[in-house]
Amino acid sequence: MAVEFMPGEKVLFIRRRHWFRLLLSLIMPVFFILIIPIGYGATEWYGGAWLVNHHGELLLFAGLLIQAFIMGLFLMLLNYYLDLWILTDKRMIAIQIHGLFSRDISSVDYGRIQEITVTVNGLVETLLDYGDIEIQTAGSFRAFLFRDIAQPADVKEKVLQLKEQFLKTGDIHERHANGGT
Repeated sequence: MAVEFMPGEKVLFIRRRHWFRLLLSLIMPVFFILIIPIGYGATEWYGGAWLVNHHGELLLFAGLLIQAFIMGLFLMLLNYYLDLWILTDKRMIAIQIHGLFSRDISSVDYGRIQEITVTVNGLVETLLDYGDIEIQTAGSFRAFLFRDIAQPADVKEKVLQLKEQFLKTGDIHERHANGGT
């Protein structure tokens, strides 16, 4: 299931989550991976005979923890890289990854946008200029929610400009006349 673009549709820009959110999600796994050599050193120092008898089990456990860390790191990077918000000259496309084999692809024409809300919470988000954008659409049961977008106020202005431009071209009326949605 790939994103299919309309004939003549141009990608204007692509956004991902802010890099700081990726950094925050990596702190805890890195902390736990650093515990392995510290724990191993402590068991060697204090363990004595117990360590000699259980050396293989400790190495197996450490190897499993490292493997779990690498897989978790891979999933975090995959989620960061593949969660996209694409703005084209005709519509917005949101791609959300849910695990390895599940994703949602949603799109909305600019003519259906009714309200855009930007939320920036806290000092860190304000200083690094990232936040959430919620876009309410006509005829939709849910809103588009773009979390942790860099420069959310600029993205909001760009979407509003694209909506205005889209409505001026009359594209939305041509599609309805031709039986499209």
